Amino acid sequence: MIEKVVVIKNVNRFVDYAAQGDVTFRKLTLIHAANGMGKTTLSAILRSCRSNNPDIILARKTLGDAAAGDPEVTLRIGGQNAMALT
Repeated sequence: MIEKVVVIKNVNRFVDYAAQGDVTFRKLTLIHAANGMGKTTLSAILRSCRSNNPDIILARKTLGDAAAGDPEVTLRIGGQNAMALT
């Protein structure tokens, strides 16, 4: 089970996200935010992990920043960090 999102870099609105504080997923986790804040991007990241298809994340690379670099996603699964894409 996915415990938490550790890092998301250069994926749509997530230019440089790093987990801070207790952001562990529970049995029921509600994600609520205004439009355009990254909920669909987070769903795409989870879909990419489920289907083992990095193209889903690569298609959402952050645009407009030449120095942004490649997308990077790290999730904590079963107590260990798992790289979804680097």
